[in-house]
Amino acid sequence: MLRLPQDLTYNEIETMSMQNEIIAYLKNQGADIVRFVDISKLHNKQNQGYPTAILIGIVLSSEFIQKMTNIPDYLEQINCKKEVKEDEFHMAETKTDKLADDMATCLSSKGYSAYSQSENHIYSTGFYDEKTKSTALPHKTIAGLAGLGWIGKHNLLVTAEFGSAISLCTVLTDAPLKTVLHTPAKSHCGNCNVCETICSVKAIKGKPWKIGVSRNELIDVCKCSTCLKCLAVCPWTQNYMKKNKTTMNQHDIINDSIKDYSFLKAMYQDTYFPNLLVDKGKHILLELCSQIESKKPENLDSLYKLTQAATDKFNELEEEFEDNDSEIETAARECIAMDLEFIAKAYSFEEADIEELIATRDW
Repeated sequence: MLRLPQDLTYNEIETMSMQNEIIAYLKNQGADIVRFVDISKLHNKQNQGYPTAILIGIVLSSEFIQKMTNIPDYLEQINCKKEVKEDEFHMAETKTDKLADDMATCLSSKGYSAYSQSENHIYSTGFYDEKTKSTALPHKTIAGLAGLGWIGKHNLLVTAEFGSAISLCTVLTDAPLKTVLHTPAKSHCGNCNVCETICSVKAIKGKPWKIGVSRNELIDVCKCSTCLKCLAVCPWTQNYMKKNKTTMNQHDIINDSIKDYSFLKAMYQDTYFPNLLVDKGKHILLELCSQIESKKPENLDSLYKLTQAATDKFNELEEEFEDNDSEIETAARECIAMDLEFIAKAYSFEEADIEELIATRDW
């Protein structure tokens, strides 16, 4: 039977209120996944005496997965160009770590005990074993207990929805939160050995995971170069990419300036904006470029009709942003307008007025 708020105890209402606050805060800060997990049955060495874990996840964009798929030496390239800090995976890992640190600080300020499992914190508190390159309670173990997925042959979490395209971090706490506890899903890797085949350093051993199988039976962590190739080529990750990628290929555009341009860059770099929706925004802009090339507008009025039609599509997308605790606000508005202005100039409409380009906007 459904219990109405007046039927709940004070403690239950307080728990619901705190839980909703945590979800709202983390989602507002860019988290795509928030779960509250019962870890009380784990060994004390793993849970450090904490009964609950807050799992925080950010989903990597389909565009990023496509980029890694298309560029076999992606990691080597960004290292060579010293662009690691601009890499989406690095930014997502940094962001989830910061969210975990901030959440632990917030819970501590409310009188609860909390331990962030961010990379820096487990290093500084001795919870990371440098010799074995391991921690007693990996994020993916908690994700399994949350019912998100299973451990792949590449020793990464695999989910049915996103494959391995997720960055995770966790907070252990004694705060009174309503938790879930699932038996970890069975492996769905089957006879697939794509990750083993692509691993140039032969770190992946090809053994399927099940409860009781250790990390060392799956991979040789000392050989792993963290190239992310296994993450990208996993069929489950590829399925996610194909379902969510934009149908317009940027390299099909004729204009050379457009081919090399990073659309909506500021929005991709800000985790407040869900990557899946930014992908849709990029698709709108690429469609606009394709229309300009096919229809060849002869004057500004003809151009404005096309850009304003694209703006209308962004208006329709606004509701999806709101459904994901985001919105097309000042930063997004400036980013979209700047890109539309760039498009106009790239097609020799130097005199285009930026306000006219987006005159029909609702944001």
